[in-house]
Amino acid sequence: MTRARQLHSAFLANNTDFIALNVDNQQDTLEFYRLLDSPPYPFLSDVNRVAIDAYQTTDPKLTYGKLISWAATIAINQNHEIIYQYIGSHRDRPDLEEALTAIIKANK
Repeated sequence: MTRARQLHSAFLANNTDFIALNVDNQQDTLEFYRLLDSPPYPFLSDVNRVAIDAYQTTDPKLTYGKLISWAATIAINQNHEIIYQYIGSHRDRPDLEEALTAIIKANK
C-alpha cells in the first residue's frame, strides 16, 4: 500500500482516485484499513460481492476455506468504459505505474 500512497496524488492529478474493495464485513474492513495506516482513499466492504462479481474478480477456488477476490486494479472512465484492467492472484499485486500510464494515455 505504500506505493499506492506515494502515487495517489499523481492519480488525482489525472482525475482518477482509488477505491479499495474488501470481501469482509464492515468491521473487518475498517480494521484492515487501520492496519494499513489509514490510506488517503476509501475502503469499501463488498460482502455481497456486487462489484467483485460484476468485474469477475472472484478466485473460483476456495482459499482459506472461502471464496476470495483476486487482487485487481480496474480503471473506469467517466463513460463507464474500462480503460485499464489488471486481475492477478490473491497474492499478486498490479503495477500501479502501468495503470497510471494507461490512464494518462486514455485521457489524451
